[in-house]
Amino acid sequence: MPHPLPQGPDVTCPVIRTDFTDSVGWLRVIEALEAPVAVKDAYDGPGSGPNPENADHADWFTSAIDYVTPVNDVHYEGIAAADVTALAPAAHELGYGHLYLADAQTFASPGLPLLGIDIDPEQERVAAFRIPAHAVSAIETNEELGNMFFAEYREYEWQPGDLVVASRETAVWQAYRDLQ
Repeated sequence: MPHPLPQGPDVTCPVIRTDFTDSVGWLRVIEALEAPVAVKDAYDGPGSGPNPENADHADWFTSAIDYVTPVNDVHYEGIAAADVTALAPAAHELGYGHLYLADAQTFASPGLPLLGIDIDPEQERVAAFRIPAHAVSAIETNEELGNMFFAEYREYEWQPGDLVVASRETAVWQAYRDLQ
């Protein structure tokens, strides 16, 4: 019998590691989830919008780690999308309506595309889809605010430049960490 999905008062939206052959890959995923990320607005002209070198812009950034729970448990090794949906029946009480899997494909790709799985019992579920790890911050923020539902991102095509990522060397990284 498969291990039950993560649940409990400290579990938000899980990011479940399913491949245990690449420890460095998992650390890269965690780093991506911890990074402050801002969405570049289509209306931002050159030189405008979120700037990771300007500490005053720290409040434009969010970190996915504020919304997700990394799960590094060997019990989930090899779990697939079909297993997840089978473990989350329509009337589940998990406290989250979707989750992410960090699998071999995630670790093998530069953008660390997590497998997003919709398990929302209130909506018609959409098929699993890939999401760049840095985009999780934008998805979870919009979900929290009610701007977009997780399933709506299935058709979204992330473009280079959609996201502004503040690396460890930037003023925003430091300012954002000071806000925590």
